[in-house]
This record gives sequence, structure tokens and C-alpha cells, in this order.
Amino acid sequence: MRNKERFQKINWIVFGALLFVGLLLLSEGFDGTRKLVDSQSFDAGQSRLEFRWDSSQTALAAVLLFFSVILAIVWKRVFPFNVPLAMILSGFFYALFTMAYLTGWGGIIGFIGFVLFVSVGVIMILSYTVYFFR
Repeated sequence: MRNKERFQKINWIVFGALLFVGLLLLSEGFDGTRKLVDSQSFDAGQSRLEFRWDSSQTALAAVLLFFSVILAIVWKRVFPFNVPLAMILSGFFYALFTMAYLTGWGGIIGFIGFVLFVSVGVIMILSYTVYFFR
């Protein structure tokens, strides 16, 4: 495959940058909910840190683990689409994590991270597809 090193470098730089942004968003969300709990405002109890795990999170976690195992098995065969697919799975894991630990508007942070990871992954898949089949 031509330009394999270039694709690997692009994949991992974008993935690392997304993880960094996701961690920043998550830390801001946790810090924001902590500050709301400490305040005496009227809507302080709307968003809080709370562990919530029910059957929907268990089902989503099982499905995500299944797809993660499949991706790990076919990792080298789906190059250069492997890292964008991992980005999409990471977006789902990010949303699952925020659904389990944040209540209220903090869940929006999970949705923003999910949309960010999935949209960048889809854009990369589409751009690689156009590049290879032009």
C-alpha cells in the first residue's frame, strides 16, 4: 500500500488529538458539576456526579465490547480504516462513561464528545474511501 506511514501518522495524530479534547471536555464537565454541588443556587441539584448503571448501559457495554473484539481481530486487514473505526467506538464508550457518571446537563458533554468522535471518524473514512477509489 502506498503512503502507509503517512496514513498511520495521520490516524494516530488525529486520534490522540481527539482523546486530548475529550479528556479536556470530561474534566470540565466533572469540575462544573462539582462546582454546582458546592453552590447554593436554585438549580444546583440538576447536574451532579452520580453513578447510574442499569440494563441499557449493560447492553450497550456488551455490544461495544463485542465490536471492539471484532475490530481487534481484523485490525490489520481494515487498514487505514482501523483507527477511524476505533474513533467511532471510542465515541460510544465516551457517551457510555458520561451516561454512567453524570446526571443532568453533564450528559450533554457525553453527547458532544460522541458527536465529535463519530463525525471525525466518518469524515476520515469518507476521505480515505474517496482517496482510494478516485
